[in-house]
Amino acid sequence: MILCKDIRSTTESTCGTANTTSSEGSRTTAAVPIIPDRHPCITTVEMPMQFPKPTLESAQWMRCTKTSESILVRDPITLEIFEASNVLYTTDDWNSLSPESGYWIRNTIKKALFGRVVRAVVLRRCCSDDGCEWELTDVECAIKVLSKSKIVHNRKKFGEDPMKEIAAMQYMKRCGRAQSHVLTPVEVLADSKYIFVVLPLCKGGELFDRLDMKGRFCEDESRHWFSQICRGISTLHHSGVCHRDLSLENILIHDDGSCHIIDMGMSLRVPQHREHTKCPRRVLISPQGRCGKVNYMSPEVYRNDESFDPQAIDVWSAGTILFMMLTGAPPFQRPCSSDPCFPWIASGQLSELLNAWGINGVSMEALDLLEGMLCVDSEKRYTLQQVINHPWMRNDFAH
Repeated sequence: MILCKDIRSTTESTCGTANTTSSEGSRTTAAVPIIPDRHPCITTVEMPMQFPKPTLESAQWMRCTKTSESILVRDPITLEIFEASNVLYTTDDWNSLSPESGYWIRNTIKKALFGRVVRAVVLRRCCSDDGCEWELTDVECAIKVLSKSKIVHNRKKFGEDPMKEIAAMQYMKRCGRAQSHVLTPVEVLADSKYIFVVLPLCKGGELFDRLDMKGRFCEDESRHWFSQICRGISTLHHSGVCHRDLSLENILIHDDGSCHIIDMGMSLRVPQHREHTKCPRRVLISPQGRCGKVNYMSPEVYRNDESFDPQAIDVWSAGTILFMMLTGAPPFQRPCSSDPCFPWIASGQLSELLNAWGINGVSMEALDLLEGMLCVDSEKRYTLQQVINHPWMRNDFAH
């Protein structure tokens, strides 16, 4: 993948500075229908709402220590009975497999800011006369093991709040729309020292790693992933949630070829109003500080000096994701005029920028979509619905 410093050097040496005489740029609109003004006439500036307090169910963790006792587990296929330790007990079910289930922790997937993520095998309670109370299943899951002491001491030091993330995920699950490309917990457990967030296991890893391995995606593969990402963002927005940290690193790939948005520790709950008039309300959020990865961050969040449209900032971040998938490179390092690449984005000269980098093969329809999403003026930026309805997304333009 091209590094940002290499891009800046290439841009400066090949094309000098961008033509910034027009703030809107020269968008390629030949294949794109005229889109009417999207903005309602009622605009309010509000503070984000609090998510409902997270619910933590009590659990017992039989850790793998010299003094701990093992439990007996039966393999239902071979009927072999073996001892297992490092097991987490819970009294909730897993997709109604049994009245009670447990998790046999097998290995660490990666370290995390407040703990680690582990892979576990789901066990289910069984009744037998031989003293074996647990039965092995073929279901695996991921568990975030969070240290309560680290949360207490570090949650204000870092931008991410794990308790807020748990609250946001549980809120999304209660909204009933969480099946669409947003990863939500199976359950959340806790003992005296740890919080355990049980999640579906996405064995495909991060979308960032997939892109890094390939260098860049063709337009068909980009469309495959991006359409799912947009459905996930739509799920969030329809539930009144702004993610604020969308990135390739925060998209996980499942075995079935689907992808899911994760890491909601920086998300905001946006006030929603039931309108009795034909003119809906546009809610802006007062400045909340810089948030997210800077090379995905929208200009208005980076400036942090004015109220922002919470849905528009997610659209910008999604635009940077699409840009990176199509080109294999981030569009800028920082969304401000001091970054050598950003003026090209701000003036709508994406085609010229890619020519300067020597990147070919991006269609005019894709460029138009990118320019609509990476529009510095958030009031003129494409809405998510306009993105979803764009000809490039529908793949209905003539080749």
